[in-house]
Order: sequence, then structure tokens, then C-alpha cells
Amino acid sequence: MNRKFKFFPKLNGDRILNVLSLIIAIFSFVFSAFGVSIADRAQTYTENLENSRRSIVLEGDTGSQEDSLTIAPLQQGMRFLQGYAYFPNEIIDRAVPIDSKGHVRWMGSIMANIEQHIWKNTPALDGYVSISEGEIPLVIYSNYAFEGQVYEDWSLYTATYIAQVGSKETGGLTKANLTGLIYRYRMNAMDEEEAKHTPEALWNSMKEQDFGLPWPAE
Repeated sequence: MNRKFKFFPKLNGDRILNVLSLIIAIFSFVFSAFGVSIADRAQTYTENLENSRRSIVLEGDTGSQEDSLTIAPLQQGMRFLQGYAYFPNEIIDRAVPIDSKGHVRWMGSIMANIEQHIWKNTPALDGYVSISEGEIPLVIYSNYAFEGQVYEDWSLYTATYIAQVGSKETGGLTKANLTGLIYRYRMNAMDEEEAKHTPEALWNSMKEQDFGLPWPAE
């Protein structure tokens, strides 16, 4: 006996409408989810762009005076209010105040300690003067105003220097001058203990790696 198998039931008008409605509902859901995903990405992009626009980056000016460093925002419309700089403990073991004009305090003592460090670690050949260049990591806490709002920032910088190191035959004098301030990367909200630890750890790592600055993982 021959049997006929029906893989697809016969559809009447109501069933066709129900199937079409189901298909339309599925496509609507898919497109709705896709639209939400695009909207979320657009919102995230906008928020990141806005955060970047109001994030401060500082430049350093050593000026014509020796043993001085003044910082200022690179972006127009930002006003630096106050802050602190955190150097490695070997340079200075306390938070260094930065006033509202961007003047980094105690630079005389800081430069003397930098010169002492260079003298210990950069031997000069007998009868010659050696030239030494390097970078010193520091964390800068910034309190600043932008478009009527006050913000805070913690960022890692390096202060660059050039120094002349004399041998004993040439008087053994070391004279260092700061040449600039380089922004490295932004850091998450920190407390003072972490701000003290970060440049110290980087400083030790730089010395171990011949003063090559390690970068954070992407």
C-alpha cells in the first residue's frame, strides 16, 4: 500500500498570516537588538570622547631660571588650581606642592638630590667631563577647572634632564638641568600611598633596565 507523507501541512490563510507575523516579529527583535547594540556603542564612544576632551595633559617649562619647573595644561580653557608631584624617594620622600600658578616647589633641593644621584651613578673618565641624559618618573595629582566644573587627575610623567659630570681631576662637579616634562599615561584614582609607590617602583625598574621606562599592558 502506497503512503503519502506530507512534510508541510497545508496552510490556510490564517496560518499563513500567523507564520508571517512570527517571521516579522523575529526580524523586528533582531533589528531591535542590533539597533540597541549600535546605540550603546555610539554612547560609549561619545562618553569616551567627552572624557578625553576634559582630561588634562600637562607641559613643563623650565624657564630661564635654574632649578625651576612650572607646569600648565596643554588644552585651552583649562585652569590648573593646585596639585602635588610624587618623585622617587631617592629624590624626595614627600609630596611636593604645586601652586595655582603651576610652580613646583622645593626644586632647589630636588635638583641637588638629582645631581647627587647622577654623581653616584655616572662616573666620568679621568680628566674628562661626561654628559649624562636621563628621565625621572613622577606622578602628578592635578586639581583643575574646565567649563565651570572642577576635576581631579592622576597621571604618570617623566622629567627629562641633561647633566655634566666631572671627574676628580676636573673638580668632580655635577650640574644638571631639567629639559622638559613628558606625559606618559593616565592612571586610575589613587591614594597618596599608591602615588608614592608608583614612581619608586618605576625608578627601580628603570635602573635595572638601563633606564628604559616600562609601559603598562594594553
